[in-house]
Amino acid sequence: MSFKIVGRGAAEEFILAAKSNSRVTTFGVSTRGKLDYVTPVPHGIFDAYQAFIPAKKRVWISEGRINNRGIKPDVTVDITKEELGQYLYLRYMKRS
Repeated sequence: MSFKIVGRGAAEEFILAAKSNSRVTTFGVSTRGKLDYVTPVPHGIFDAYQAFIPAKKRVWISEGRINNRGIKPDVTVDITKEELGQYLYLRYMKRS
């Protein structure tokens, strides 16, 4: 059995790929949901500003739209990084 921890700013494309494997269980909180629009292209405005406009919109078949919704983990675990680090240390490092 494999495990992958999902964080708020996790790479959503990686999470989608991991979730497609039946041997992977994701833990954590939902991702931020920022993967629907990709490949930002800079456009100059009056030589003083730049606007970044996405060149592509992802088409999701299995997950549906994730923009502003995110990808939910298989198991929700809403703890701080410090609490997670302490748990993993006690669980796996103390055994050695």
